[in-house]
Amino acid sequence: MNRALLVVFLIAASSCGPATQQYVCGPNNCTGCCASAEICDTGTTDFRCGKGGASCNVCGGSAPLCVDQACGVEALPAGAKLVFVTRTTYSGNLGGLTGADGLCAAAAGAGSLSGTWRAWLSNTVGTRVNAFDRIQGDGPWYLTGTDTSGRRIKAFNNKASLRTAPLAPIDRNELGVKLTNGQFVWTGTEPTGNASTVSAYDNSCANWTEGAFGNQGDIGDVYGQWTNQRGQDCASVAALYCFQQ
Repeated sequence: MNRALLVVFLIAASSCGPATQQYVCGPNNCTGCCASAEICDTGTTDFRCGKGGASCNVCGGSAPLCVDQACGVEALPAGAKLVFVTRTTYSGNLGGLTGADGLCAAAAGAGSLSGTWRAWLSNTVGTRVNAFDRIQGDGPWYLTGTDTSGRRIKAFNNKASLRTAPLAPIDRNELGVKLTNGQFVWTGTEPTGNASTVSAYDNSCANWTEGAFGNQGDIGDVYGQWTNQRGQDCASVAALYCFQQ
């Protein structure tokens, strides 16, 4: 075959490249995967770009998961729910539990996340309300977004596991963006998922209606004790954990 014709054939079979940003490779190659910025990866086995979750290169330098012979991100398992930490921080006056749930719903809407949402919060004054009891359904719960290879990140296997530490820190916000630093989160909740009893006084900023100095609410730390790090003055600000129901 004439060398010029061979070059034309190879270009036609592989449109993968930064100039076109097309991720379509030739016959019997891995659709969406490139061995480099210009050359399509070959083969369809799990070790190349098959259905086994092998990683692949994409024109442009990113490395998402290879899903069904195409580069993409892993889908959430059927029935799975999401959990995130809010981008916005708030004083201890959240408008009560109902107001806090509304803040979670608003944050979820900003991230184009559907469904019903509840904040991981307990009331500690008068009639005690446990965060664990407020969460409906049995999960599992995954973080928003994916890791750098396009895989989903599980935080809790089921509702019972909400009484333990998360499998991965809840460090993704409603946009799926990972925190660059630590973050305190209002909780009023012990590791058991029950309302805090670490002291004889209010641990929930008057059931999340007070944002003045002098009272306190218990907080968790995304990269520490997730739901019971310590108490914090109600005039300070912290984020919320939001669970899809």
